[in-house]
Amino acid sequence: GIFLLFPSFAYAALTSCPATATRVAAVPPLAEWVASQGGDVSVVQAADAAQLGVGLVAARAVRRGDRLLSVPEELAITAESALRSELLGAYLVEFEPYLADYSFIAVALLNEERLREQS
Repeated sequence: GIFLLFPSFAYAALTSCPATATRVAAVPPLAEWVASQGGDVSVVQAADAAQLGVGLVAARAVRRGDRLLSVPEELAITAESALRSELLGAYLVEFEPYLADYSFIAVALLNEERLREQS
């Protein structure tokens, strides 16, 4: 089967759940939300990925070149979206020349975790 690590857009929803089974169960509402925003994750489903946490597996037979999922760009957390953030941007822009993109993404993810349902 095809296995993908779960993308970062799910970080906040998944890290707050203690057991892997509960974390896997948290994915369908997240997938529904992504679909309501114009994305499509119908070809994949959440699965326990042992020590890696939660992963995605193909829910049906797929072929090379098939699109497994799509997430609208406006839902993605990127360095650029972190720098454009009304809340974080003013602080992060001071560090832009010194830090790598993943640093801005990490700060944005921590902020999403802090906001939880207010996000």
